Amino acid sequence: MVMESGTLATKSELGTVTPKGYRSVNPCYAIIPAAGSSRRMGQHKLLLPWPGGGQQPGISTNDLGPSTNHSVPSTRYSGPETQPAFASRTVIDRVLESWTTSCVAETFIVVRSDDLALCEACRRWPVTIVYPDKPTRDMKESICIGLKALIDRHVIDPGAGCFIAPADLPTLSSRVINCLIEARSDIRSIRLPRFGTTLETSISGHPALVPWEWMGEIFSLEPQHGVDVLIKRHAQEYVLFPQELAVSDIDTLADYQSAYARATRNPKRDS
Repeated sequence: MVMESGTLATKSELGTVTPKGYRSVNPCYAIIPAAGSSRRMGQHKLLLPWPGGGQQPGISTNDLGPSTNHSVPSTRYSGPETQPAFASRTVIDRVLESWTTSCVAETFIVVRSDDLALCEACRRWPVTIVYPDKPTRDMKESICIGLKALIDRHVIDPGAGCFIAPADLPTLSSRVINCLIEARSDIRSIRLPRFGTTLETSISGHPALVPWEWMGEIFSLEPQHGVDVLIKRHAQEYVLFPQELAVSDIDTLADYQSAYARATRNPKRDS
């Protein structure tokens, strides 16, 4: 596994307002699995166009140094390289904009090293890119690789949380992320968004905010079990959001076209 990290901008530089109640002593992280091959879509869905200008990042990128933790293979370094502002906006740009302008302390995205175009796109944002040593079997394996990188990089506060979310969520906004962080209570539970007018009639969506003490259970899940098994085995709490903020992934061309049209009609929902 190889890790590469962008220079982390401060929240004030990114124009983010810290939500009321956010506790920096209990930071939240995010792991985004993006090492798949978009087989159901038939094309690279993360590099499809996305409307709006959004934030135009020009981030200095530095590789992380060799790891001293033997559980994680060492990493390579190159010197700093400034990435130019990008000319066109893609799905992954929109996704990483939401994560990096939220109150998440650090975002880890797992990407295949041979997916050159996606790697280049990710380097435009202040995220830590994790490259698997070999192709991953599924999303769960990618999340495990990202989690190992997070453990290797940080001493995690017991009260911390970690978001788990697919990479193909261009309708996810930093507002949803920040509200999930703000809503954390002393009750240990996995926090999930629901979209609608009431909890009874609303629908569930992404992302899931998992207490740090439960994240390690991902490593011991049975091969046939996905991360959803971890989420279902623990207490869950829901945060209700308006339907217009609904977050859904894009598995098909129809999903993409619908989400694109919705973003075009209501560009302010991205904030």
